[in-house]
Amino acid sequence: MQFYVEDHGLISVLYLKGDLSFRELEELGSLLHKVIKETNGPVIVDVAEVGRVDTTIAGQFIAAHREAHTGRREMVLTNVTPPVGGVLKAAHADHFVEMFSSTEEAIAELTDRHHLGDSRKVVANIKCGHNDCVFYTYSKFYGQVVPSCQYQYPEEISNGPNCRCYRVNWNQHRWSAQTIESPFQRGRKKGSLYEARDKVTQEMAAEEANGGGMEEEFEPSLPPNPQSSGFPMSPSPEPPVFSGGVVPPSSPVEPIAPPLPSLDPFADVNFPSVQAEPAPAPVAPPAPRPSGRPKQPTRTSFVFDPPPSIVVPEKHEEESTASSAAAPAEREEKKNLTPEEVVRHYLAGWNEGRFAVEYRLLSKKSRTLSMEEYCNRRRALRAQQLQTHGKSTIQEIGRVDQVAIEGDHAQVEITRVDRTPLGAMCYAQHFSLALEDGEWRIRHSEVGEERKNPIPPATNRTMKADAFLGKEREIKKRPYL
Repeated sequence: MQFYVEDHGLISVLYLKGDLSFRELEELGSLLHKVIKETNGPVIVDVAEVGRVDTTIAGQFIAAHREAHTGRREMVLTNVTPPVGGVLKAAHADHFVEMFSSTEEAIAELTDRHHLGDSRKVVANIKCGHNDCVFYTYSKFYGQVVPSCQYQYPEEISNGPNCRCYRVNWNQHRWSAQTIESPFQRGRKKGSLYEARDKVTQEMAAEEANGGGMEEEFEPSLPPNPQSSGFPMSPSPEPPVFSGGVVPPSSPVEPIAPPLPSLDPFADVNFPSVQAEPAPAPVAPPAPRPSGRPKQPTRTSFVFDPPPSIVVPEKHEEESTASSAAAPAEREEKKNLTPEEVVRHYLAGWNEGRFAVEYRLLSKKSRTLSMEEYCNRRRALRAQQLQTHGKSTIQEIGRVDQVAIEGDHAQVEITRVDRTPLGAMCYAQHFSLALEDGEWRIRHSEVGEERKNPIPPATNRTMKADAFLGKEREIKKRPYL
């Protein structure tokens, strides 16, 4: 494929020559991108000397048209022969890219569009012969396209070879000197896309015929087996139990801990205290500090879970990381929750993945499922959101509107904000609570009308263009819009 570029004012004309088959698909796309990137005005692609055209080439013209349209420019095709036009129309490229019968007509039409319909000051029927002049162009004169000069002072145009207004278009000479041939020179034609696959298949067939296989060539190098080395193997001692709950590995080859029984980190089988094992001995609480000295703040230590063979103290699921390091007196104070705190803990259980907390905050009459079935359903819903959208819904309380307590019953009305993967949803929600065994439990909840989000937006927010376009597409998919 050969090409060269000419400039007529702000318009650049790309002349293509040769066949445009599947082998030139990548070269044509790179060439169109380079011309659109390095020019500032409309681009005309002349395909008068193009022979055969593959159907896949139409996609490159459509992509170049979209790239030019993004920069508020135009890209058109001219001198489209019947064979080339038939292939482009079969690929529906004529619905996107405008086609002209001649390059001169396209230059005149695009130049008139550039002036927004205003009459241009040009001198028609120029016979100077300076096609490489900056002011050389084409215009429509009495319905015909003729060579013209767009010099701003028409009285100085002599309309001859010795015109004083002649200015060399050095950009056109640069294109001609630099890109007479395709810049994507290769020593040979591009091979088939299946050439590498066929070569590998032939090599594998030859190896199998000779008795060799992939297993022999890529045999992994494993560490030596101590039993086959002839040395006696000493029995491995039991892993010691440390107070911090961390068991160091005995050797770099052995894993630190055996794999967990379940991939779900919140599964009950992953916690030794839930399995049928002897209950650990109760641990006495630490002695209280004297009242005259202020209490030092506790530090939360993050350690890995020990293997199931090690007995650890029982750890309830509703306790967070901060509450596990707090004193026992502080844990007991959190048992008697107010109705508002019950609702907050119920919504926070979904955000933190503690579905057992949600289940325990429900009243016995509203528990239609067992705890295991309830947690499995909630985990499945959360996993589906993560798999589909990459993130799950975050539940927030925008505002507590009303809290009414009458004896053993309570009513809590909130303005709830759900930050779903498709956008934020704000609505009213009413909770009815009742006392059970001295604790407030949720009997049922009702969803009210839609409301305005009371949470103020974060300051100093920045958003990229890609994120805005993606968010705009997601907003259009909302079911309530």
